[in-house]
Amino acid sequence: MEVKISVIVPVYNIEQFLPNCIDSLIDQSFKDIEIILVNDGSSDNSPNICNEYAIMDKRIKVIHKKNEGVSVARNTGLRVAKGEFIAFVDGDDWVEHDIYSLMYNKITTSKADLIMCRFFNFSPNGDFEIAKEPLKSGVYSNNEIFQELVLPMLGNKFVNLSENLIMGSIWRCLYKREIIYKNNMHFPEVKIAEDMLFHLNYQLACKKVVILDKALYYYRYNPSSATKKYITSLLDTLIYQLELVEKTLINFNMLNESSRERMETTRLYFCIWCITNECHPNNPKQYSQSIKYLKNISKLSIFKQTFKWKNIFYAPLKQRLLLICIKLQLFSLVFIYHRKKLKKS
Repeated sequence: MEVKISVIVPVYNIEQFLPNCIDSLIDQSFKDIEIILVNDGSSDNSPNICNEYAIMDKRIKVIHKKNEGVSVARNTGLRVAKGEFIAFVDGDDWVEHDIYSLMYNKITTSKADLIMCRFFNFSPNGDFEIAKEPLKSGVYSNNEIFQELVLPMLGNKFVNLSENLIMGSIWRCLYKREIIYKNNMHFPEVKIAEDMLFHLNYQLACKKVVILDKALYYYRYNPSSATKKYITSLLDTLIYQLELVEKTLINFNMLNESSRERMETTRLYFCIWCITNECHPNNPKQYSQSIKYLKNISKLSIFKQTFKWKNIFYAPLKQRLLLICIKLQLFSLVFIYHRKKLKKS
């Protein structure tokens, strides 16, 4: 069998969801695929599930490795993939039975470098809806890719901070293996938005992109999960991510006035995220330590340049009030308010 699409699935402790994911791949109407299951050191029954499916279907390859994170798992899959195109699926998600037949036919007939479809958000209570994002169907080329697909993924304009962004997700795409290998693309080892960084790098290397106006991927998400845990080293992680995004834009000569504005609004939201994270009830720091940390965050040059009154007043009301308190150094008020709010959530 000629492998036309390699589907890479990172697997880590998802025994309750994994069979549904693999079944959706086995049952594809498009048969010329290989399914690469990368077990990233799972401690539950996920490794056995992978092995059992590999016995059932010869198109399935299983790689067992120590736990090193999702980026390393995906990079491991990329090294062994043989398909003309590469797809990624998260092991707790699933896909429509015709996702790859539709996407393969469209990307080959249009001679595009990348194809993206829309997706469903599937919540823990069983509800699902098509994700809201400013993604219009059609064929994009050259500067259209940057203006219509890259910029709305990087961040908002200040005049419309509440507008939905395009999610920089890799799992609703088909990528050309040739472009990935030619440009030595890989997933950076960051804890947050590693897929967006890969996708940004790839999109900037494209000459033609096709958007398919069909939701074909089911993304399992929990809208309240972000408030349920304290994230250690969040500040360092987000700063590193900003540096990688800026480096990528520079490499493609795309760090211009438009992209700088989008990066600036993202810095604004990252600062809010870091501050609310510091106020989390599960933060082990003492109150005085947290207040000192909040002051230090506001003084960082990467955020300080964003804290201008004109930028603050573009924000929606609740975020504007928070930013005003930060600007006025009212950190005790910020801490007490968000600590109570997060305890209730």
